[in-house]
This record gives sequence, structure tokens and C-alpha cells, in this order.
Amino acid sequence: MAHLSNGTQVFVEGTRGATIDVTAISNAVTPVLTLSSVADIARGDYLLFTSSASTLLADKQVRVTAVSGSTVTVEGIDTSNTTKFPAGLTGEVVKILSWFEVPCVQDVSTDGGEQQFVNFQCLSDDREQQIPTYKSAVTNTYTFAHEYTNPVYPILRNYDESGAVVAIRLFVPRASEMRLQSGTIAFNDTPSIGVNEIETVSIAVSIRGRLSSVASELA
Repeated sequence: MAHLSNGTQVFVEGTRGATIDVTAISNAVTPVLTLSSVADIARGDYLLFTSSASTLLADKQVRVTAVSGSTVTVEGIDTSNTTKFPAGLTGEVVKILSWFEVPCVQDVSTDGGEQQFVNFQCLSDDREQQIPTYKSAVTNTYTFAHEYTNPVYPILRNYDESGAVVAIRLFVPRASEMRLQSGTIAFNDTPSIGVNEIETVSIAVSIRGRLSSVASELA
């Protein structure tokens, strides 16, 4: 079913907690993570993998659906494929402590993500063939209303300078969907100016952790 994107809110992490060791990761559609500490983690919290023995988990954002003992169950990543996610995987995560909303987003554009191909031809074949290889890197650009006193500007400038991978989530109310991703932020704080148009600035997010979609509300 098609959905309008009207009402969508874009959130960027504001602060994060200390690094937590992940000593085990189960193979499941909603995997169970064994953590060195779950003291401050609750159902509904967002976690970001800051390192992992698997490149498929690196920079991945997940949401906690349950906490039990020293383990948490998460959604947003499917580790049931034991070929991709062999037993014994470990890593590190951080809890996202606070978020801020990118104010008054006017436009969202996406560059990249195109499927690339390699062409080849067999000696016995008079027609070239093609095999899909990889998809190009993705950058999402969020254009929003300029307000020089906005308190998010110093945070965005800091992310721009540090090159840190940060958690990002989009709440799409008409789809009842939360979209989780991560990336590095480039902040262009020079306002664009046009007649009869509001001034805008933009952030370009180079996507790192693969996008996941979960229900906007936990069941």
C-alpha cells in the first residue's frame, strides 16, 4: 500500500552512552545480544554497533524489543543466515541517549544506490552478457529552513568536523514506520537565497549502516 511522506520527522543522535561489549550474537530474525552490561538498557532503546566481527553489523542501528538477564533482543537486523553471520560473532554497541529533530525539512534527495554491472562475452557467443556486481554508495541530503540561532547547528558542525558515524532515524507516521540508519554528516551552513523563497541550509548524510524499517510502535 502506498503512503504519503507528509508528517515525516528526521532525528539525529544527540548524545550516546559508554561502549558496551557484545560477547555473543544469536542467529535469528530478531537476534539476542549478550552484553557486558544491561543496567541502563530498556525496551524501546536504540543501539548502534560501533564495531563488530561482521562487516554486515558494523555501524548498524537496532532497536531493543526485550531485556532479560544479561541479554537483549533486538530488531532491525536479521542474523538467521549462518553463512553470512557465523556463530561466535562479537562486537560493541552504544546506547543512543538523546535525539534532536532536523527542523522544518523542506526536501530530501537521494544520490547513489544504482546497481553496477560487469559485462563479458564468451568466445562462442555473439552477444555480450551482463552480471550485477555492486550498488554505488548512497548519500541522503536533507534541506531545511535556516535559523542561525538554532541549537542544532553547533552539533551538526561538530559532526561535520569529526566525521563521526552517527545514528539517524526517520519517523514516517502515515506508514506507521520507523527507518533506522547511520552515516557521516556534512553540514552546509551557508544559506541558499532566492526571491520569494525561504532560506535553507542542508546536511548530506553518507550512509554507512544499511537501512532497516521497523514498526513505529513496539508491539
